[in-house]
Amino acid sequence: MKNILIVLVFSFSQVSVASNLGLGLSAESGDNFIYFPIVLSDSIRLEPFFGYSDDGEESISGVDESYSKNSYKSKSFGTGLFKYSKLNDNVHSYFGGRIAYIETERKTEISISLGENHY
Repeated sequence: MKNILIVLVFSFSQVSVASNLGLGLSAESGDNFIYFPIVLSDSIRLEPFFGYSDDGEESISGVDESYSKNSYKSKSFGTGLFKYSKLNDNVHSYFGGRIAYIETERKTEISISLGENHY
């Protein structure tokens, strides 16, 4: 399944920009992203990114000894464009949106026990 995702982002940050190019990393619950913020002007920031997600779950039923395993993977890349404002010396805010290409993969394995035979 291929999706295009557009997200509006509201964020406050206490990060000072020392140069025009940065690097950001995010790792949370199997989601991993790398961001490359680029300051285009005093008020505009471009932020390309790459992401990868790998998650899954397993369940075993004690009644009939059936087993199922689901795995989910996704890859994404895109960019964000943000309006950047300096609220004071230590606090900056930005508002904007992201557009991304996301490719997802889902696998399901099921094993059912019927008496002595396993299928």
